[in-house]
Amino acid sequence: MRRRSALWYLAVLSLWSTANATTINYDLTNIAGNTWQYDFTVSNDSLPAAIDEFTVFFDRNLFDNLQLGAQPADWDPLVIQRDLAIPADGYFDVLALAGGIDPGLNLGGFQVMVDFLSTGTPGSPYFSVVDPDSFATLDQGSTRSNQAPVPVPEPGTLTLIGAAMLATGFRKRFWRSKAST
Repeated sequence: MRRRSALWYLAVLSLWSTANATTINYDLTNIAGNTWQYDFTVSNDSLPAAIDEFTVFFDRNLFDNLQLGAQPADWDPLVIQRDLAIPADGYFDVLALAGGIDPGLNLGGFQVMVDFLSTGTPGSPYFSVVDPDSFATLDQGSTRSNQAPVPVPEPGTLTLIGAAMLATGFRKRFWRSKAST
């Protein structure tokens, strides 16, 4: 009976891991020289409401000269350039004018061009999903390249702690039974 209850608790703890409710994937294309085009697709994986606004931030030390590309209809894009005097990252912000991205749906076609100030291929900028009325952050994370392998989710902290506690308990029980024989 104890073994079943311990396994049940471990199963419950494994469900308690954290995950992003939003994913923003991108395709990256070299336009010319150090100019790159990001094509973003936003997926509302589990937010309870529609995504009406999101912002993608470009590190001020790595990106410059942000320019708008094509955008989906009924979305209002805004590009703000980096500011080294403050210092502040540049960003690409998009606001839904009529309905956002409902839960379980995705929308692509968000394009921005940037100059990459380093060598190699640009990486994954980070994003924030905000409520356009209260400006509260609903979700945040790093964008993901469609060309890169999908990362394997790791167990949450509570899951790992619970597993360690169970393993310690089973180990003590095993050694106690060995000592009594």
